[in-house]
Amino acid sequence: MSGRFNDRTFEAQPTGHRFLAPDRLAKVRGYQPIRGWYFRDARMRILFSMRHPGALRNFASTLRALAARQHHVHLVFAKQDKEGDDRLLRELTTSHPNITAGEIERKMPWRFWLGLARGARYTVDYVRYLTPEYEGISSLTERARAKAPATMRWLVERPLFRGRAGNRVLTRLLLAVEQAIPIDRATFALVASERPDVLLVTPLVDIGSDQVDYVKAAHRLGVRSALPVLSWDNLTNKGLIRVPPDRVFVWNEAQKTEAVTMHGTDPSTVVLTGAMVYDQWFARRASSTREEFCARVGLDPSRPILLYLCSSPFIAPDEVNFIEQWIAAIRSAPDPRIRTASVLIRPHPENRQPWHRFTAQSYSDVAVWPRGGASPIDAASKNDFFDSMYHAAAAVGINTSAQIECGIVGRPIFSITTPEYRRTQEGTLHFRHLTSEGGGLLRLADDFDTHVRQMAAALDDPEGTRCHIEGFVRAFTRPHGLDVEATPRMVDAIEQLAAEPAPAPQGPPLYVYPLRVVLLPIGFLMTIFRRAGRVSRKRQRQLRPVTVSSSLVKMTLTVFDWLFRLRPIRHLVKQHLLPHAMARLSAVDAPSEESVAVRRMIRRIAPRDRPIIAGPWVSEVGFELLYWIPFLKWAVGYGAIDPRRLIIVSRGGCHDWYRDIGGRYVDLFDYYTPELFREKSEQRRTAGHAKPRTMTEFDRDILKLVRQTLHVGNADLLHPTHMYRLFQSFWQSKAPIDAVERFAARQPLPAIDTSDVAGALPHDFVAARFYFNDAFPDTDTNRRFVAELLTAVADTTDVVLLNPPTRVDDLHDVPVPQRRRIHSIADLLSPRTNLDVQSKVIARSRAFVGTLGGLSYLGPLYGVRSLSFYSATRPDIARHLELARQAFNGMKAGSYVALDVNDLGTLQAALGAHHEAIAGVPQRRT
Repeated sequence: MSGRFNDRTFEAQPTGHRFLAPDRLAKVRGYQPIRGWYFRDARMRILFSMRHPGALRNFASTLRALAARQHHVHLVFAKQDKEGDDRLLRELTTSHPNITAGEIERKMPWRFWLGLARGARYTVDYVRYLTPEYEGISSLTERARAKAPATMRWLVERPLFRGRAGNRVLTRLLLAVEQAIPIDRATFALVASERPDVLLVTPLVDIGSDQVDYVKAAHRLGVRSALPVLSWDNLTNKGLIRVPPDRVFVWNEAQKTEAVTMHGTDPSTVVLTGAMVYDQWFARRASSTREEFCARVGLDPSRPILLYLCSSPFIAPDEVNFIEQWIAAIRSAPDPRIRTASVLIRPHPENRQPWHRFTAQSYSDVAVWPRGGASPIDAASKNDFFDSMYHAAAAVGINTSAQIECGIVGRPIFSITTPEYRRTQEGTLHFRHLTSEGGGLLRLADDFDTHVRQMAAALDDPEGTRCHIEGFVRAFTRPHGLDVEATPRMVDAIEQLAAEPAPAPQGPPLYVYPLRVVLLPIGFLMTIFRRAGRVSRKRQRQLRPVTVSSSLVKMTLTVFDWLFRLRPIRHLVKQHLLPHAMARLSAVDAPSEESVAVRRMIRRIAPRDRPIIAGPWVSEVGFELLYWIPFLKWAVGYGAIDPRRLIIVSRGGCHDWYRDIGGRYVDLFDYYTPELFREKSEQRRTAGHAKPRTMTEFDRDILKLVRQTLHVGNADLLHPTHMYRLFQSFWQSKAPIDAVERFAARQPLPAIDTSDVAGALPHDFVAARFYFNDAFPDTDTNRRFVAELLTAVADTTDVVLLNPPTRVDDLHDVPVPQRRRIHSIADLLSPRTNLDVQSKVIARSRAFVGTLGGLSYLGPLYGVRSLSFYSATRPDIARHLELARQAFNGMKAGSYVALDVNDLGTLQAALGAHHEAIAGVPQRRT
């Protein structure tokens, strides 16, 4: 047998089921062996397309093995990893010079076929879930349905296409449309320029994936192509293999059956390799002793460890609630070994949960580690993960691949079916692998009582449990034998594909050309509508809506732009028309574009029967009290919105501030540690987003988290961006106060119950907090002023400092001298509750003194007089102060006073007028 290998001639012949070269070739000078083949040049060029670098974890061993055999692999990614973690990519490209990486050129948004391509691909991937195999599996069907265009959803859900025959006809029609869609130019150019010996594409089957263009380009250019299946669930809960590659590399017989029956793959092109990603766990050894490990995570080494393996957000969006129920069942188990066992919770890196609930005070011998979750990428994280499994007596989870890894380590695996997770357990086909393949891996219980009995039985018979697990591990991860690694099998399969004659270049079928003529206008219109929809949504978020009038104005200005290139017309307009036009425009009091857009947005979302996410608010307290909350109250009143629809997203336990305008409250410190929140906030400020005038990545992460944990994927959004853009003209001194007050409903905050803090406070006191900011900069003069002021106040009354012990923002508290009547409540404050406690203290106080802004606004909102200070002014600070004085003194005259510490005369006069609140303030030294 002979052929071409990347333009290099080779000779070999197959013998039996393996490709073996004749003995004479082994003696020919210049030939090198590759697993049974002999080549004149043994090096392959491989182009490996992945969606993002996160997929590298599943192929790291394969890439290292290919590099060790001197093959060159070029990795190309459609986008960056969602977590921005490129450690593994850097390690691979640094350690192996023959592994390179790059990003493909982005697709042109105005391609005529883009709208049709996306629509057809999302639709055909949705259609697969309308087959009998997925009957009753609503979670996967709903996810695919949400991505398909509305018009196509309506069409494919007609009774005509719900039957098996109709579904088959519709699928073939949509796959014919796929063939008619031209290959993306950037993708085709990349494959043509690389001209690889083998093109690998994974995962290929993401819903609506454009990776199909790689396979089409390979067919067009005569390049060998293959799909190495990324994960255990990819062939059942993703999209279709729309254009089959030359090979499909699967883990086991179950995946081969799925590829053939669900995707129509030719059985002769499917190769069983085993699960390469799990090879690393078979021969691994623990990196720490049991005592060392337990000391590190904070557990008792004398007790058995029950390891809880968390699932992805799609599987278990509110998993922490289930874990609390599970721990309660464990702690009430009749078997003392189970009842007193240590519990180690290992979070999923993409499923952020309120882990703060599992404190030592609330749960004994329960550890969450690592707190933010971690993917086992580098040596340290792999050791941590393996040691967690190795030292555990048993593992529990809902539906996660970590259960397979625990099985490889030889630990019994348990799960419980519950109504809340039935959709993502038995309602997903891949979960059934865990219960059926090789005798099954999971011991599944219908209730907690059965679950704890199963665990006790497994501890009684560890040898029987191990034999039970080995059957699954062999069938699912190493179908060629427990001692046969999957990685070499995968590399062999790639090399054998490369050794075959390259396929002849394939042009599109003849029916494609007339079909393109029919589809071209449809594709053009779909692309136009898609582009217009994206622009409209973007402009709406920016409060610059696309309207008929704005479109006409834009076209008119384009015409004028051309006309103004002519000098006579420019002169005419400048000398005669422009002065009259400006005079007329100055007399017109037209509403701003932002105000029109905000009202339109409120009118649009008000009639819907959907939740509304208000937030997330991650900025200053002062803006929240002075602008954001009044804006939300106005929006609720203007749109006659049921407050129960609102989901308030803020931080610091300020739920009572929103009690009369929101039905639910989500605190960010339930999901973010103070350190992570501070890091994200600092990134926001560094990127120039200190004020939320645009949607940041941090905002998007928060919103995704809220939607998944509260199951409100279709919720509407009231983002602070809307408020900031609306009031921007006022802050820039381009609009009067009325520009704000028209969109603000000002009322005192709801009464707050202070009984839980009363015992820790003096009977009569003044609340105080001074910190440095733009209005009160860090100077020696200001430090001395605060020290003398609080010392003088403490001579006549108690002072309670509101300074928190943990800093989560960019504010730095002013140092305060220790005095007998100056009290700290730092022990009452935590990031999760600091605003709640501070609000209660201010509500109980006689008065508040502190820095201008922030907490100084809380006093009048709770009927408490507030005296704040500043020493530097800017135009925007002056605008905030002007609004605050008008707003708060309108509620109660004299309740809010703000003074410039440089104006000593005014200061002394004001202190005399407010001696009941604050007495004895000294003359400031100059």
